[in-house]
Amino acid sequence: MKLPPGVYAHRRRFKAQPSIGNERVYLGLFDTAEEAEAEIIAARKIHAEKVSGRTRGTFRSWATDWLDERETSGAHRNAVTDRSRMTRHVLSAEWVDLPIRAIKRQHLRTWLHALERTKAAALSKDGKSVVETTRALAPRTVMHVCTLVRKCFADAIEAGKCSDNPADGVRSRRRPEVERAIHLTLSQITDLLAVPTMPKRTRAAYTVAIYTGVRAGELWALSWADVHEEAEHPEIVVRVSHRGSTKTGAIRHVPLLPPAVAALREQRARAVDGCPLVFPSGALGRGKGWKGWHQASKGYDAQWSRWAKHAGIDSKRIKFGHCRHTCGAHLAAGSWGHALTLYQVAAWLGHSDSRTTEEHYAHLTPEALHGARGKLASAMVSAELKSACERPT
Repeated sequence: MKLPPGVYAHRRRFKAQPSIGNERVYLGLFDTAEEAEAEIIAARKIHAEKVSGRTRGTFRSWATDWLDERETSGAHRNAVTDRSRMTRHVLSAEWVDLPIRAIKRQHLRTWLHALERTKAAALSKDGKSVVETTRALAPRTVMHVCTLVRKCFADAIEAGKCSDNPADGVRSRRRPEVERAIHLTLSQITDLLAVPTMPKRTRAAYTVAIYTGVRAGELWALSWADVHEEAEHPEIVVRVSHRGSTKTGAIRHVPLLPPAVAALREQRARAVDGCPLVFPSGALGRGKGWKGWHQASKGYDAQWSRWAKHAGIDSKRIKFGHCRHTCGAHLAAGSWGHALTLYQVAAWLGHSDSRTTEEHYAHLTPEALHGARGKLASAMVSAELKSACERPT
């Protein structure tokens, strides 16, 4: 059962602990999830009334309500991350307590330049506190924060809170580098899947991840009802992720290559009766206080470093999530016998923007610069030979 945001299963009851304002608040234990959700709604209403009386019309009051709505709607997969970014990097700025209509582009430019110099935070060695590091925030983090602020102002315009978006045109001076896909080579794939001590269900998960390119969350949420390995055209249907909808919100059909077909057949033979999930959490998908089948929240990637080390793979550089990049890279490069176009790779991986596919995989295609250079060189040689043959003797 999918629980509302801020509601968590606690033994045989439900704990209400939502994010209200800038902190996480414990509201108590309840017999049903509906009671816990009702308590959260009531607490947020009281908080909103208090805030509106103090800071009515400011960016802070609007952003707080905006974040609450995004988290309770369930339509935004990254609502919790967005709240963390807004709380840590935006709501500490001086301009957030100004009336939202009075905020100008210069306010945001000054804030952004300071954000670029902000030191990144990390967990302490004991994992109990957050400490400041010596490095600046990553350019990609700064970009995500800017995008979040821009979206917040855009929604404020739709709600009639302001008439223009001061975040438009405000861009970081430190643009993130284009990320080219880190992936496993053919020999690394072979070495990884041939580790003799690897459990069979782990090998099956790695095989499916590499040869389908599905995201980790989509793999853990995959159900047997969406696996059609015996069909004329074998495929899996990706409908959900372990956190709800897929990243793009779309349902897609992913073809199954022979290694994935074989792995899924073996996994089906090992499946526990009554378990709808292909890769459930735990040996039998059960845990302490078991009430139903659970998805693997981290699943097999929690042991990735162990099996990568056995295969001689640098697990600090190549993570489990790079199994997805591995699929895209070999589809684009034609390593598995046939090169797909970037448009086909984008459809296979479920990219909503083809520019993402180009950034990651364009340099691997047979039509990349070196391949194009070879074709141009051959054409020029052929043209010179033809011209030489046509010259009068």
